[in-house]
Amino acid sequence: MADSAAVGEPLRAWARRNRLAVELPDGGRHAGEFGFDPVLRDLAEHGDRRTALVTAEFSEYPSSHLALTGAAWPWRSTLLAASAAVVSVGAGFVPTVTRRTLRRRRAA
Repeated sequence: MADSAAVGEPLRAWARRNRLAVELPDGGRHAGEFGFDPVLRDLAEHGDRRTALVTAEFSEYPSSHLALTGAAWPWRSTLLAASAAVVSVGAGFVPTVTRRTLRRRRAA
């Protein structure tokens, strides 16, 4: 089902309402490719190469033949994780700082 016309009308209507294009997983499949290759290529283009390679490895799919484009590293995910860690550590210090401030005010 490489033709987006084969998609049902409810899905096409939803895509039009949300200004999205219907892209099927095997739409960009080249001759001689496995069925999962276009999916990994799309993941690398819209996400990053590292995520596509880890996905292939996790599903035990051979990845040495893949020609992936896209960002080399998932910077957005990395920055979100680092930000979450900084906020968590900062939130952990709030009770300590509050307690010390209250003790100093009582002692003065």
